[in-house]
Amino acid sequence: MTYLSEHLLAEQRGEDARFRREVLCNYRNAVSGAGEQPLREFRVRHDGASQGVGYNKAMMLFHTLRLRLGDAAFIRALRDFHAQQKFRIATWEDLRHSFERAGNRDLGPFFAQWLDRSGAPGLSLKDVSVRRAGDVWWCGG
Repeated sequence: MTYLSEHLLAEQRGEDARFRREVLCNYRNAVSGAGEQPLREFRVRHDGASQGVGYNKAMMLFHTLRLRLGDAAFIRALRDFHAQQKFRIATWEDLRHSFERAGNRDLGPFFAQWLDRSGAPGLSLKDVSVRRAGDVWWCGG
């Protein structure tokens, strides 16, 4: 899994933000909206678009889960998933249940949006101002 291997190594080097930017750029460049499959349908990487979905989008799903639940619950969920599914064929629902138990919350809508929709989650901003402080640009509301 990209998040628990490559991203972890980048995080340990203090390069995780850069790594995520590269992953998102690779996703955007490889995956076209018309030809993208939902993450739940990913089975094997066979081209750049399938790698974008199966590896890059999946990595961002895990990163978003970690941010949403916090490190302690994220690790508990992974340990629970391993304990429950060791030597079995696991499903996305099995993974969701482990994260729900660890985070003590319903993650059905979260998993549905990441797994069943094609494309990447969108971001919209409103009431944002931009100002410059020296060589740095700051955004704020």
